Amino acid sequence: MKMARSWLAVACVWCGLEISASATEWYVATTGDDAAAGTSWDAAKATIQAGVDAAAVGDTVWVSNGVYDTGGGRAGIGTWPNRVTIDKAITVRSVNGAEATRIVGSGMRCAYVAEGATLVGFMLTNGTTITQADYPTENDNGGGAYCAGGVLEQCILTSNRARYFGGGVFGGTLNHCLLRGNRARSSGGGAHGSTLNNCLIVDNTALYGSGAMHAVLTHCTAVENKGAAYGIGMCKVTNSIVCSNGVNFSSSTFAFSCTSPDPGGTGIITNDPRFVNAGAGDYRLAADSPCIGAGDNG
Repeated sequence: MKMARSWLAVACVWCGLEISASATEWYVATTGDDAAAGTSWDAAKATIQAGVDAAAVGDTVWVSNGVYDTGGGRAGIGTWPNRVTIDKAITVRSVNGAEATRIVGSGMRCAYVAEGATLVGFMLTNGTTITQADYPTENDNGGGAYCAGGVLEQCILTSNRARYFGGGVFGGTLNHCLLRGNRARSSGGGAHGSTLNNCLIVDNTALYGSGAMHAVLTHCTAVENKGAAYGIGMCKVTNSIVCSNGVNFSSSTFAFSCTSPDPGGTGIITNDPRFVNAGAGDYRLAADSPCIGAGDNG
């Protein structure tokens, strides 16, 4: 088993989920109209928020290719607005993945994802939180996404900013996601308070925990994150690679992982993980990597 997997190599697999017979599919396209019914591609809504608002618990909102930088603007938590507020247990899924389908904050947070809700296959970019100085509240956290128990899958979070915590994302669970080039003024440049599975966390910035803070990392790679203190902080790390972050970690526990210096724990590798081509952003493991087969199948 490979210790860390490239987000590029992960395929989308449908699981045999039982879905209510009353579940409805809704459709959104940049060529649509929010006044349309939204029940087919020919009658698609124009904004993701309109599709979400039309949906009921258990429904799926399908989103076609394009840049979604209009609509929305209401809060999901606190008072700060989101481009998309998913405030019910539904699935919002792009047709052709994150490279083809962008949610752009442009002066607001990209997305709020409530408990039971799932956002699949989007690029969340140019999101921001409140910017004036105040005591940390929900308004200050999660520039790309604020996940109040929600799930992000196969998403790219890039160029987002948070005044305090979670430049890319605050909270929630992330599966097969890329967090790149996000920034938090305080901690968790990539993620804060999140559970990350099979994620690549690269080139994020924060004062503390530039890659991740107060997070759980499993099958993840955290590299080249920049900050005055350390790359990850107060994290639980399993089957993962944390390297080339200046100071790699602080107050974190590791098992079956690659990092340096040796943090203690079981199955620790301190050697170079030997990526295919880190300079070109290819963080797959080379054939001679000491990390191949070194993870814990449990």
